[in-house]
Amino acid sequence: EPFLGGLVPELDQSVREMADRIGDDPPLAEILDFLDTVYGEAHRRRFPPEWIDRNAITIADEIRMIPQFQPTVADLGAIRQPTIATVGERSPDYRHAGNAVLAAAGLETLVMPGAGHVPPIDQPELLVRLVERELTVGAQAA
Repeated sequence: EPFLGGLVPELDQSVREMADRIGDDPPLAEILDFLDTVYGEAHRRRFPPEWIDRNAITIADEIRMIPQFQPTVADLGAIRQPTIATVGERSPDYRHAGNAVLAAAGLETLVMPGAGHVPPIDQPELLVRLVERELTVGAQAA
């Protein structure tokens, strides 16, 4: 699920605080704190340290950009493309709150059993089945 700005206040506040304190050349600790908040420490540890080092500036740029994304429920309800928002069963509560916002806006949502925040890593087969299902449904509707 995406960041949903003020529609998920707990996550929005955490990201805004990080964006406010991060500079152009952030210390590694700030990057790791962001990744731990977004993905959880266990998932962040799956990123190779050299990847984090190589992408630190890009990650910092994204941290500063994310708070600008402030969709409304009407924006979400206007999405007409087939969309499934997923959240891992073991994701933090604010991630489940985001999925609930998306469901309330009329988007299809799914809690992925056994997954944390990164379903392609935790449940790749289930994610592939979801994508295949959507492609099949889309092809049948066309």
